[in-house]
Amino acid sequence: MKTTKRTVVVGAGVTAIAAVVVGAGVTAIAAAVATPVLAGTAAASTHTFNLKMHQVSDRHVDQKPAGFSAGDEDLQATRLTDAGKTVGWETGDCLTTRVGKSAAVQLCRFVFNLHDGQIVSTGAVKAGRGGPGTFSLAITGGTGTYADATGQVSVTAVNRGSVPVTIDASY
Repeated sequence: MKTTKRTVVVGAGVTAIAAVVVGAGVTAIAAAVATPVLAGTAAASTHTFNLKMHQVSDRHVDQKPAGFSAGDEDLQATRLTDAGKTVGWETGDCLTTRVGKSAAVQLCRFVFNLHDGQIVSTGAVKAGRGGPGTFSLAITGGTGTYADATGQVSVTAVNRGSVPVTIDASY
């Protein structure tokens, strides 16, 4: 039996190595292993921002039926600070998708506008009678410096005053 090894470029920076076994009139692929080509790829580093959101505007849009129900939307705009200094602004909305006897579920999107670009986050939030407490949203991308951002945003909802938010972003 004769074994030959071939390196084949599959595409998008992926190389496949295949061992072809030839013998007794039969050709078979014995193994194919795909590995990413890392040459020239910069590793993303994680950056943590501990900020406070200060309410600028807040609006609840009540859809039919009257009262808190699926389809209602909460809209917000906040000023972002770091150690008391304004570093940007945030805008967001939460669409109520379900209201039960003891909890509601909302789909939320927050966009953090910082000096070097935007960080976009989204996720489902479940809130009981006392509010959602601390919840996390996935970072789904951004613009500028944060164009390829991933990670998560953690928000600790409070009834009054500034709202603590931690952004853990890799870019």
